[in-house]
Amino acid sequence: MANDYFVGTFLPPLSFETRPEISLAALDVLLRDQLTTTDYEKTGVIRQFYDILNLRALWLDQELDPQGELNGLELSEALVSRSGLPDDVYEFIDRYPKKEDCIRHFPYLLATFFQRGQHIKDPLLRRYFCFERELRLVMTAFRAHQLGRDLKVELQYEDPEEEWIAQLLAQQGAKIYEPPETYKEIKTLFETSSNNPLALQKAIDHYRFEKIEDFVDMGDIFSIKRILAYFIQLMIVEKWFELDKEKGMRIVETIVRL
Repeated sequence: MANDYFVGTFLPPLSFETRPEISLAALDVLLRDQLTTTDYEKTGVIRQFYDILNLRALWLDQELDPQGELNGLELSEALVSRSGLPDDVYEFIDRYPKKEDCIRHFPYLLATFFQRGQHIKDPLLRRYFCFERELRLVMTAFRAHQLGRDLKVELQYEDPEEEWIAQLLAQQGAKIYEPPETYKEIKTLFETSSNNPLALQKAIDHYRFEKIEDFVDMGDIFSIKRILAYFIQLMIVEKWFELDKEKGMRIVETIVRL
């Protein structure tokens, strides 16, 4: 039976124009007290995604995203102790024991994470990771087109027989890149902001925020769906109020190189 959570009615509105009235840390404490253990653990699944992304930053000696569950020391210890991260990570470092190989083949680890995300039981999380995967692949295709990269190489860890991947690969060599219909708005973002990576990333995060809002409706106000969507949206918005311009550019440059 689904649980009703009235906490969803008290969460303050979120906007890119004003700093959130509640921090992610404060929301985490609130949800730990209000949710069942099973539902609270779902927020950890979201943050684990950032732990995966932080592995690349760790191997590159770059600053980690604080939205992950593990800090730099904890992440390093998790790699050594072989506990605290998904088994996929340890299989990956067994396959690529050298740090430089881990960096080069990081898209393989990310692809593996998203494959696992397809089997998550919670419908909102499953939909979120599907969306995040597709969005990142569309952006990869755009960047490959802009920079003249071989898209087959960029998507070498994806299944070329998958319909979604086949759609992207079909654009290889096209003079004008056309994303799949469901992501046509991304083309406009790239066309208007491609010369300003920081503005482009913020526009994409606006897009993320709105798409995640579409995952829920008024009937979900008391449900874990609303809370998880809010949790993800808060992570997106809070990031921009913690960044100064220089730090933001470093992060975006890292994203662009993925």
